[in-house]
Amino acid sequence: MKTSILVASMVMMATIGLGQKLFPTLWKTGKSKIILGHEILREQGNGRSSPYIYFESYEQKLADLEKKASVQMWAEEDKKQKIESLTKYGKGGSIGVKIVASSLDEAKVDNFTMIVQDMDGKELYRSKLKGEVPSYSVVSGSTSWGSFAVEYLPENIKTPFRLYLVNSYYSDEKYSKVVYLIKK
Repeated sequence: MKTSILVASMVMMATIGLGQKLFPTLWKTGKSKIILGHEILREQGNGRSSPYIYFESYEQKLADLEKKASVQMWAEEDKKQKIESLTKYGKGGSIGVKIVASSLDEAKVDNFTMIVQDMDGKELYRSKLKGEVPSYSVVSGSTSWGSFAVEYLPENIKTPFRLYLVNSYYSDEKYSKVVYLIKK
């Protein structure tokens, strides 16, 4: 019993630590964060935190895949297949989006459209996000809902670029659009 509680606590602490590393709290508009080696500025958006984002380049994803293949002793054919898949579908890297909200409907990833533009305003990528039903947590009697999505970018997108997250749940622009500048 004590062992299972200890193991559960360790898993929870590791998960919380990873979440805090990728998704910092209190991300105010006008502030930059360094996440996975990329400087990300929250340029526009009401509120102080959600949605949280991160960007992982193709090179980072490939290095991570190579490391996992080695540690987990993948068969060479499995490794080759995963590299081919990443190259075909994720050559531009990936963007992770975490939504935290006070209601189930507000937290649905399906409310969001992701738009990537270069620094000249040219649209490079657009996708309506898809995700699972949000999960919830209760802390000190307060319920919050959360969901997560990862989009693999098919084009070789280079930093810097702007990321727009448009939320169809809201009709007021100050709540419906968040803009990030991924600098490096």
